[in-house]
Amino acid sequence: HAETPPPMGPLGVVLLAMNFASPMLTALTNPDPLIDGINYRPAMSVSQGVANQLMQFFHLLPFLMGYKLLWNAEGAEKWLRALVVGVLYYTIPMLIELRMSPQINVWVYGYFQHDFIQTIRYGGYRPIVFLQHPLWLAMMTMTAFLAAIALARNHPTRRIILIALYLGAIVVLCKSAGALMQAAM
Repeated sequence: HAETPPPMGPLGVVLLAMNFASPMLTALTNPDPLIDGINYRPAMSVSQGVANQLMQFFHLLPFLMGYKLLWNAEGAEKWLRALVVGVLYYTIPMLIELRMSPQINVWVYGYFQHDFIQTIRYGGYRPIVFLQHPLWLAMMTMTAFLAAIALARNHPTRRIILIALYLGAIVVLCKSAGALMQAAM
């Protein structure tokens, strides 16, 4: 049985209400088209206000879910565990790309999502595994490494210590100086 998070308070409720209302208010208060020389932009419509409200909701949804799930130490620890387990599974295709070059996106989708030269460092390859850039993958792996260290500090079992060491080695294999420096700090 999960506890409920503490109430947001009146300020939080007012700020959320303003955030949800502002797209519609913007659409309603901009009825004039914008004409600049030969450029013409039509006035905002109610349907644009509704669409922007939906976009606003989807942008805020992760924060609302985080408030609901991560408000206490137990929820935060569950998140850390999920991150570590997810990245552990993700290291399998990472190791494939480290050995065979970043080709999984080409094998699956038929194109490479970035400049291939960005994946070559220190006489080897940096994995990218479906992400936009190898640095994104290095930062995600570094975050999971730090999460594993935090879990090992709270529950120092042999298993979680080995997982942290393994993820630390993967961060080094990602060949990203930024991720290495942040992990060291």
